[in-house]
This record gives sequence, structure tokens and C-alpha cells, in this order.
Amino acid sequence: MSRVAVGRLCTAGAVCLMLTACASSSSRSPFPPLGTLSQAEKAQVIGSRTMGLKTLAAVLAMTFTGGTQHDIFDMIVNYDATGKMRFTAFKDLGFNTRPIFDLLFAGERYRLETHDEAGGHTHQGSVAQFAHNHAPFRAFLIVGEAFFLPGFDGRGNPPVFSNATASRFTTRLKSGATAQWFARPDTLEITRARIEGGEDGQSTTAFLLRYNDYRQIEAYYLPGRVTLLDARLGSTTRALLKQVEVNMPLAPGIFDLPATTKEQLRAHTARSALAHLKMP
Repeated sequence: MSRVAVGRLCTAGAVCLMLTACASSSSRSPFPPLGTLSQAEKAQVIGSRTMGLKTLAAVLAMTFTGGTQHDIFDMIVNYDATGKMRFTAFKDLGFNTRPIFDLLFAGERYRLETHDEAGGHTHQGSVAQFAHNHAPFRAFLIVGEAFFLPGFDGRGNPPVFSNATASRFTTRLKSGATAQWFARPDTLEITRARIEGGEDGQSTTAFLLRYNDYRQIEAYYLPGRVTLLDARLGSTTRALLKQVEVNMPLAPGIFDLPATTKEQLRAHTARSALAHLKMP
């Protein structure tokens, strides 16, 4: 796999994110009808569906299509609401696993490790420069929690509604990107989003996301399938969550910067925090 191919694969991982319960397309929506509510009450409903998530660990099945490239792989996602995220992509070869990339955000620092025919390549630096230095991976940072928490506001502010039914509204993500959400008026189930984030204070990157097959996991409604469209790369990425766990202790040292992709995969194989989970 070429270095360019690895770079494009990373956007597929961005849908991880994407951290949702596995479901079939025919599953019934878990969202209850809301009845007649004021916009202030609807804002409280939206907030209650996204606030309070402290940690998330998941395994995703990913499909990436762009130009002549078509790839299928798995990804481990670890998330901590204090500002830490890790995405480890790999191919399961039966008795072995082949790493593709490992991306870690830990506070103001990042570490990116990619793998191709020439071997492994490691990059570290400031998160502030990440989108500029590693454009193919920018969706991980810009979209962030919006992959698995539709309606999320990274500043703790209420949504800004753009119509009377509150089916369209806007929030700001932790990355500073603006998220425009589209929801069903009767339940406020979010079906799609447009995420726009400025890079270098000049250009704007837009990502289109579609959410399907929601499942209720504890107090949260998580989309079982997420599709990410990236016009800049000309790519489509689909994510299906195979396993998920929320608000549970993550593996010790999972966000330590020195850790490598192979160490992460060995730890996952030896003692996966998700091994005991049952498929829905």
C-alpha cells in the first residue's frame, strides 16, 4: 500500500468515530415522539442526548471508496472527553493483524504512525498544526465527537435553531468547526449533518455525514451506521460499529504518546476491553 493510499485510508477512519451499536437497516428507531415542546425544551432534549459521555471504546468495520481505491479494514477507537482520542486501523489476516495507521490526540499534542510497503513512519507535533500538516487525516480532528454524538456542542452551549420545528440547528464542535444538523421534527432524530471547519484561517473544509440505525446505549442514542462524504478527497467512507462500550475505564496507558501501533494491537488481542461485549 503506498503512502498516499495510507493517507486516504485515514479519512475512512475518521468516521469512526462513528462509534455506534451494530444494527440492520430495517431496525426500528428507538427515539420516542416528543409531542408539543417549546424550542427551549427541545434544546434540553438535544443536550441530554450528548452530555455526560466520559469515555467510549469501540471496534468498527470500515469501508473506504475513492477513485479507483476500495478498502475494507477494522478500527479500534478510544475516546476520553478530557481531550484524548485514539484511532488504530488494521487489517485482520486471520492469525495475524497488519497495522495501517495509528493516530493519537493527547491534549495539545498528536502522534501519527502510518505503515506501507516501505515500513513505518512516525510524526509528532502540535494539534494546532495537525490539519495543515496531515490534510488526509483532518476529519479525525475536525469532526471529532460528531461521528458518534450527533447534535454535540463542544462549547457547552445550546443549539441555535434555524426553523420553527427545531429540525435544523447549528452547534460548534471542539475543533472550532460549525456543525449544521438536520433532524426529524417529531423525534429530533438526527439523520444528517454538514461539518465545516476553517484551515489556516482561509480555506474551508466541508464534510457531509449521514446517520442510520440508531440504538439506545444507556442514556445515549448512537448511530449504528455512519457515512462520511469528503468532496475534497472525492471519497465515501462507511462505518459499522461491531462492539461498543461507554463510560467504562479504558485500558491503562491507552493514551501514552510513546505507545506504537503494534503495541496497541497486541494489547487489544491479549486483553480487549470490548471482548466481553455481545452483539446487539
